[in-house]
Amino acid sequence: MAAIASGDARLFQGKTMELRWLKTFLAVARLLNFTQAAQELNLAQSSVSAQIRDLEDHLGVKLFDRLGRTVKLTEAGMRLKEHARRMLEMTEAVRCEVAGGHGGQGSLTIRVPETLAVHFLPEIVARFHAEHPNVQLNLINCDDMTLPEELRSGRIDLAFLLTAIVKRHDVTVEFLRTEPLALALPPSHPFAELDSISPSDLHGQTVLMCRTD
Repeated sequence: MAAIASGDARLFQGKTMELRWLKTFLAVARLLNFTQAAQELNLAQSSVSAQIRDLEDHLGVKLFDRLGRTVKLTEAGMRLKEHARRMLEMTEAVRCEVAGGHGGQGSLTIRVPETLAVHFLPEIVARFHAEHPNVQLNLINCDDMTLPEELRSGRIDLAFLLTAIVKRHDVTVEFLRTEPLALALPPSHPFAELDSISPSDLHGQTVLMCRTD
């Protein structure tokens, strides 16, 4: 507990700590991957690394251990994670409270796969901004494995999924539309001559899929 108090004291000493450092720190702490955090934040990886270094220098502690491509939170990093989350939540709450009298303020964070974002979102986003110009819209891409925690923690407000199967009772699910699923095959493959196949036909076949990490 003394270490937390010591760390908190540093937040108010010397150079002013920037909230963007905490936002970047939380992204890296959640993903444990600097490259993915940079993609989520729309920053260069060098900028993410520089912000983490600035935060570590400001606090006087090491927040991450990096062994090759493996990233782990240090004890100090684990202590800061909850404090940083609460600080950003309080900052957003204050901003919304102060601006609340003007209406249409705040932010909306949406999880959407890139394949959907490219084809369907440009028109929707343009219409949303036209109707709600003062609402910040954040679009992120997280895999289905981390989606439940993202929703439960409040880091995202809603999500678009490429599946009709959602095995959760604590979220509201609304079916929007169906899309055809196409299978890409070499001309020499036996399935290439078929008009359609069922998912069970793929049993025992080698299938190339995108990695989720």
